[in-house]
Amino acid sequence: MDIAPRHLNQFSPAMRKQIGSAITHALAKTHRQDTRILNILPMSGYYTSIVFGVELQYANSSGGNDWLYFKLANTNIDNQKALIEQEFHNSQQAAEYFKQKPGLHAIEPLAWLDEDQGFVMNPMPGDRLDKFLIRRMRPFIPSHCSQDTLRKGFRLAGSWLHEYQLVTEVTEKSTPEHNQGLVDISDYHRRIENLLLSFHNEAPGYLQPMEVEQIYQQSLEDLQRFTDKELRLVTKHNDFAPWNMNLIPGTGRHQAPELMVFDFADVKADCFLYDIYHFIRSVHLYKFKLLTNSKILPFLVEAFIEGFGLQPEELSPHTARFFNLYFNLSSTFNLLRSQLKQTGLKGYSKKLAFHRYLTGYKAERHNILR
Repeated sequence: MDIAPRHLNQFSPAMRKQIGSAITHALAKTHRQDTRILNILPMSGYYTSIVFGVELQYANSSGGNDWLYFKLANTNIDNQKALIEQEFHNSQQAAEYFKQKPGLHAIEPLAWLDEDQGFVMNPMPGDRLDKFLIRRMRPFIPSHCSQDTLRKGFRLAGSWLHEYQLVTEVTEKSTPEHNQGLVDISDYHRRIENLLLSFHNEAPGYLQPMEVEQIYQQSLEDLQRFTDKELRLVTKHNDFAPWNMNLIPGTGRHQAPELMVFDFADVKADCFLYDIYHFIRSVHLYKFKLLTNSKILPFLVEAFIEGFGLQPEELSPHTARFFNLYFNLSSTFNLLRSQLKQTGLKGYSKKLAFHRYLTGYKAERHNILR
């Protein structure tokens, strides 16, 4: 199949050949040669990879159009092919399991494209959960998703994570740094130390010495309170958040909402609480969005916890404080690093948004340490 140049003009010259080749190989492997390309839509672009969708129309067909999604490695970066291939296998494992779970899904990869360093996936129905949330939070923008449906979506997110932790294999259990299926506390302490060292090396002076000492001592004190139950080792998604899942709203009275999770790029073994607190904090971050009403957020967090099957009191103050502090430091450092890369008018606009978030993170950090 010939791919019209106009379809590829939106991509960098370096990516056009790789994208064109990937589409050609994917159509052959998925038996879709008898189609024509209507559109190629960039979905997200990162330094390490690119994700895009391809809209197809079958020849001699009056039916609807078809979509395929792609994720390709940046060929200029070492070892990205291996990481993308691991994501392909992680996604396969999750998709296979969730086929047996009504209402819960994982993105389904269709084929590995070895020569193009990426893979092709089935389309994702619905829309991202965070988009439904933001539309619901903005009072003057009509939302097609009721508050009840949104709450059910967040409950499904909790159920999905609980199921994922139950069935995915933790291959690292046999390695020396893990003890009988428990996370090593010293590993978490090293993560805090490494973050503080990163601030010292790349953002000197951003954290005052007294604050650094307070962070170090508080995290150490909280870690020493973790129980074996709180250190249970599972497979973590590692970016479990509303922006990495699609909500499929029910279309009728008897059709319940469904949820599909994607982006299994960085699956690892870790404490079962990691993804839980990551999700909760990611929900609360939407209070920093402009022109939004954040009153709904605590109710959605409550729905997520219910869906997972936890009682609120099981999220102890010391685990909440440790993980919130850890995620706060990670988010702050990543924003500071990103801020240095912003240039021009668009970069200035992003810096203003970064400043708003950094101010919020600073207040959050002070509340955690208070």
